[in-house]
Amino acid sequence: MIEETEVSWRRVAEQIQRLGGQLITLANDATLALYDRPSDPARAAALMPPAALVAARQPNSYRAFIERHGFQLVSLPNAMESFAFLPPIPAAQLTRATGETGRRWDVVVAERLAGRSTFPFVMFAAWNLADVHGWAFGPSPDAEPHVWTVEDGAPCVCVGTFTHWLTLKADGLRSLDRDEPIEGEDFGGPSSLDAL
Repeated sequence: MIEETEVSWRRVAEQIQRLGGQLITLANDATLALYDRPSDPARAAALMPPAALVAARQPNSYRAFIERHGFQLVSLPNAMESFAFLPPIPAAQLTRATGETGRRWDVVVAERLAGRSTFPFVMFAAWNLADVHGWAFGPSPDAEPHVWTVEDGAPCVCVGTFTHWLTLKADGLRSLDRDEPIEGEDFGGPSSLDAL
């Protein structure tokens, strides 16, 4: 599985280079300024998943990937395909703002404030920090956590294993590989993620 992950990552890196993008390594201790100054710090801390739980939700293939490549910002010019692998604190910060499939937000928050949450979904990558769009590790039919697409803070689609997800990302970037400029809104590149 780890070899498959490396092959997919190599494909992603090659496509980024072809598209004129960049891979930018993020600091392990980075934080998100957007989430650093909550109006109620005690409440925000209670809603945050413990670091050990975040690590426990990560599959071995992801941990091996991060150990080898670090937390990367995949920055592409003029494309909405840019995203970042989240260092531990931003992962926890965005997980704090992530709900649970089929459950009301007020019930999820009450459980978290009471210390009873199991945080079944843990963010690991994002493409829109303010609106909590990205991907989380969550429940799967087997023991290995699967990747879920997260939109507006709600896990909505189970994609599959981390390796499968990375293969899909490589395929998606390949579809952008063409001679004419890429049309669309600029993601903002590294300046949008200065806090990382």
